[in-house]
Amino acid sequence: MNTRDFSSPYLGPDKVPAFFEQIGNKIRYKKGEIIVSADDEMKDIYIILKGKAKQYAISKEGREKILFILEPGGMIGDLSISEKKETGFYVEAMESLELIKLTFKDLQEALYKYPEFNLYILSSLSKKAQNLVVQLEDNCFKDAETRVCEMLIKLAFYEGKMDTSSYTITFRTSQQFISDMVGINRITTVRIIKNLREMGLLDVKGSNYIINDISLLEMYAIKDC
Repeated sequence: MNTRDFSSPYLGPDKVPAFFEQIGNKIRYKKGEIIVSADDEMKDIYIILKGKAKQYAISKEGREKILFILEPGGMIGDLSISEKKETGFYVEAMESLELIKLTFKDLQEALYKYPEFNLYILSSLSKKAQNLVVQLEDNCFKDAETRVCEMLIKLAFYEGKMDTSSYTITFRTSQQFISDMVGINRITTVRIIKNLREMGLLDVKGSNYIINDISLLEMYAIKDC
């Protein structure tokens, strides 16, 4: 990753502060379960201990746009906890999920007793704001093919296994997932993936995406920049 600075599609500090477990309650969700719905009013905040969740919005036409992939240490509800209105987004478990749930009263107690919690929330909000700015710039200034290439590079960098110059993305990936991440329709993604395969930049074996030469894919991604 030496030609460009790609921000992570994943959000979560490296370590969950131990005091969270002393204040909140542990809860679990199975893969596919919804933690937050668009018409919910956030009354609690969640910190992920294990697993991944996706936070996304759905258009009137039913298209999904993934906003964040939340990892251990990531927070759910920090964007909406002070707003007394519907969230407008969904959060869904992508795999078995273990969370710490804090009520608003718990949150107030934590903010008072543990000043470092304030910095933890500010860090989470800052990362999400930066991530949204990057997505806005991508949507405004980059074509679909560039966005797909860059998303594959991000997945390889953060969820990949390197073998010489090739990367195998170990995270279970699909064309629909990539479409939802970059905000394009699946037909466009299928066409782009097919083109990358024909050029020898990418191989697909089941749910495994293999970038044959990541440097060449980086160069191709910035061809029009």
